[in-house]
Amino acid sequence: MKTVFADTGYWIALVNPDDDLHSRATQITVQIMPVRIITTELIFAELLNAFSRRGSQFRQAAVSLIDSLLKDSMIEVVPQTTQLFNEALSLYG
Repeated sequence: MKTVFADTGYWIALVNPDDDLHSRATQITVQIMPVRIITTELIFAELLNAFSRRGSQFRQAAVSLIDSLLKDSMIEVVPQTTQLFNEALSLYG
């Protein structure tokens, strides 16, 4: 089975119908299924931040999406740890 990494931009595009990439993200989702998706807790935090000032409808949509993803056996959510953060910081540097 194919495995893909989903970044913040992908999740934002799925949640926000006004996003320039919404239709593309939706099409890709349909085309690649079934697929195993890897994402991270930090990406979820970025998603929540992206919609924090967009109103309760967007905030609730983001929370609902994350809740459903956490329950989906095809989604692997990599937890944020100090070690992972430090490795990412080193890679970034």
